[in-house]
Amino acid sequence: MNKGLFHFLFFSIILSAALADGQVMDSSAQWTRMGGSTGTLATASTTGIGQFTATNIPGARRYSATWTDTAGNFWLFGGYYNVVGNNYNDLWKYDFNAGQWAWMHGSTGYNGSANYGGAAPGTSTSSTTPGARYGSACWTDAEGNLWLFGGQISASAFMNDLWKYNTTTNQWTWISGNNTSGIIPGNYGTKNTAAASNHPGGRGGAPASWVDNAGDFWIFGGAGHASLAAPSGNLNDLWKYDPATGWWTWVSGSDQVNVTGDYGTQGTAAASNIPGGRQSLVSWKDDAGNFWLFGGYGSGKNPGLDRLNDIWKFNPSSGMWTWIKGEDVINAPGHYGVRGVSDPANTPGARYAVAKWVDKAGNLWVFGGTAIVSAGVSGNVNDLWKYDPVTNNWTWMKGPAAISTFGVYGPIGVTAPAYAPGARTNPSAWVDKTGDFWMFGGGGFATSGSANALNDFWRLAPVPPVVPLPFTTAKNEVCMGETGIVYTIPAVNGAATYEWVYSGVGVTFPGGAVTTAPSNTLDFSGSAIDGILSVRAVNGAGQGPYRDTAISIIPLPVVTVSHTGPQTVCTGDSLRLTATGSSGVVYEWKNGTASVGVGPVYQAYATGSYTVTVTDPLTNCSAVSTPSTDVTVYTMPAVSISPLGTSSLCSGDSLQLSLTGSGSMNIQWKNDNNNAGAGNTTHFVYTAGTYKAILTDPVTGCMDSTQAVSVVIHNRPVVSLSPGDTAFCTGGSVTLSVQTSDTGLVYAWSNSGVIIPQATADFLEISVPGVYTVIADRATTNNCPDTTDPVTITVYPLPVVTITWEDPQLHATPGYASYQWYNGSQPIPGATDAAFHPSTDGSYSVVVTDDNDCSNMSSVYDATVGVHEVINTGNSEVVIYPNPVTQTVYINATAPVNIALTSMDGRLLQCHYDDSSYRLNIQDYPDGFYLLRITDAATGLPLRNEKIRKQK
Repeated sequence: MNKGLFHFLFFSIILSAALADGQVMDSSAQWTRMGGSTGTLATASTTGIGQFTATNIPGARRYSATWTDTAGNFWLFGGYYNVVGNNYNDLWKYDFNAGQWAWMHGSTGYNGSANYGGAAPGTSTSSTTPGARYGSACWTDAEGNLWLFGGQISASAFMNDLWKYNTTTNQWTWISGNNTSGIIPGNYGTKNTAAASNHPGGRGGAPASWVDNAGDFWIFGGAGHASLAAPSGNLNDLWKYDPATGWWTWVSGSDQVNVTGDYGTQGTAAASNIPGGRQSLVSWKDDAGNFWLFGGYGSGKNPGLDRLNDIWKFNPSSGMWTWIKGEDVINAPGHYGVRGVSDPANTPGARYAVAKWVDKAGNLWVFGGTAIVSAGVSGNVNDLWKYDPVTNNWTWMKGPAAISTFGVYGPIGVTAPAYAPGARTNPSAWVDKTGDFWMFGGGGFATSGSANALNDFWRLAPVPPVVPLPFTTAKNEVCMGETGIVYTIPAVNGAATYEWVYSGVGVTFPGGAVTTAPSNTLDFSGSAIDGILSVRAVNGAGQGPYRDTAISIIPLPVVTVSHTGPQTVCTGDSLRLTATGSSGVVYEWKNGTASVGVGPVYQAYATGSYTVTVTDPLTNCSAVSTPSTDVTVYTMPAVSISPLGTSSLCSGDSLQLSLTGSGSMNIQWKNDNNNAGAGNTTHFVYTAGTYKAILTDPVTGCMDSTQAVSVVIHNRPVVSLSPGDTAFCTGGSVTLSVQTSDTGLVYAWSNSGVIIPQATADFLEISVPGVYTVIADRATTNNCPDTTDPVTITVYPLPVVTITWEDPQLHATPGYASYQWYNGSQPIPGATDAAFHPSTDGSYSVVVTDDNDCSNMSSVYDATVGVHEVINTGNSEVVIYPNPVTQTVYINATAPVNIALTSMDGRLLQCHYDDSSYRLNIQDYPDGFYLLRITDAATGLPLRNEKIRKQK
């Protein structure tokens, strides 16, 4: 195939993509005049409102408001013409696809009047329009509507009205703010608090403006009024407007004019940082949503007003400013360095009223303005600078380091390196959807004469690159299969990318056939053939010519290796590898990428993928053996056994041996080389010996052994208890004795698991209940005790018995097995029941015996036997009971009697008359003796004097 045709087919699609994505990248971009006059003060040319033609062009102006809509079209509103009071309110649109302007709205001449559409905001009609003005703030919302705030009519007349233009209906709407101009102070409210009454003061001077990621509008600075009606000046207040609520928020900065900046530490954000008041500054937003500004006319850290070259960044999330670069004072001179070369020392001279663009990589580009070129040299400039926020470096890209430079225009639509706009201030600027920069008008120099308003329309775009210079890195003889071969040409000025192609087969570009640097890497397969490598430079303007270099492919030497493929050995073994190669080659063995040996034979001891590289010293071409020999050295896991060393056991105890890290190994336990168990990671030892575990990998058959563990067994003593009785009554005791055939033992007695202090003999006399055991140990070993079976000792409590008097009897506590009554110390024969009827006064007690054969005696009960007899005076019979008494004395008579109760000293306590049956209650009387006198009620004769004992 013809190489030129091949190149065309191969890169035709790439070229289309490159043109669509072209952008200004470096100093190779060139200016092209796209329309407008080569002189100053040109008037507008239009065929009618809304009509796009090739001859339409806005009139000369500066300080216009500009937008780019969602379709990529440019919009321009108003601006300042030539003298105070000559301002525009016309709205123009540049159709990017057609390349034509159209007048869309507003007046065709100067000083068009405003039509607010009514007394209150919110009305939209075809005739509603902002009045003529310049230096406004502007935004584009997510729906593509154009927004305009404020501006000024003259040096002292400022607006604060907010407008929205619908690009679909082509109608303006007055949103908020005053519908008059002049002195309009701001209503600041409280910082960071939105309110319906908040609003910025009237301002112009092209404030900084941004749209944040939430769609809210922001402005900073400008020239106008702060919170006071006078004076006007430069502002440093930061405001946010929420289109959803229509409310303004004062975010930061001062409510006064001409405030100096608080710079803080360069590169460090702080709540106290704030730029000084300024106007005609540069503002832009990065991909992270941060707001940036550069330069302007205003104040640095000290009082005084003039040009600035400081760069600031504001983070809307943290609400803090950071001084990034530049000087903190006014009128800093420029440091240009080398054109096209980035350098930390480079900086534009302090300036304001510049054109600005942001490229697709996020770099800021600025053109012109009024600047301090060097010490003592200031004025309008036409130099072009690029700022890279990543490196924080400036690069001088185009234009002279001079002032008042005239433009070099050339025909419309024609590009040449010499063509360039003249020095100017306040031009309008856009970036198109391909990444090219556009600029319109401003105030400055045309081809000759003095500076004034311009309407020239320019594009800055890359131009097709030239043919590359010869290869600086190029290998013309390549070994077959060689990879990673780098080919490099000198960088081509203006190149965005480089396109590579190879005419032969079997060659690939691992990183792709398109590179951004002037080098590429080639891999040559085993089937590669000789061919031509070609490369050309490409940018947004097109493709340059090819540069070629011829490449020859050299065959590789031959090599074979024994034992290729998977191989396995156990730790300590090795695999012998033998290589056979072409005559005269040298051998290098590798494990992976590491060189491990030379010569045709290698002994492999380690796991790895082994190859041998043979190199022909005449051609320097090498071949690598294939397939590799993949050696696996099976290593046993790091198995540990515990406990290590020597362990002592008592007879009857066991020791658990445990393995850690054995994984899926087969396990055989050994005792003195005899099998002792298999399969488990734990093994219980009951006998003396030397133990270890043998581990075998079930897959590889590799074996390993743990350390040996010695086990010693100590016999326990054999003891038991020989008790007497194990149950007795309270007050008794029993002796327990140790029975054993062992000698030299020591003992410790315990009751219910609690050691009894000083109980260390081989017997123990016990008088309290419990569960008794003896721990016996050898005095020489003292590690292997034996504990006897427990003996339970029961101590029965003595029975509890009390005597009460009821009727004419004594009653003992019932329920016991036997009773024996006593009078004094003498048992009463036959008195063996629970109740006893005494016949005489006495001191009575009773001994009871319970079912456990435990006996106990009651307390003594002193009893006075009562009367139950017939009194022979008359026919009366009197019965008195009980005695002793606790509560009631019962008196029964067969005839009426009189009753008198007295104390032993003769005091009358109670008396009752003519009664034959009576209950005498003495419960509340103190214990002791009382005298009861009974007389016949009819005759008054005494019947009975009875001494009564009161007791509880």
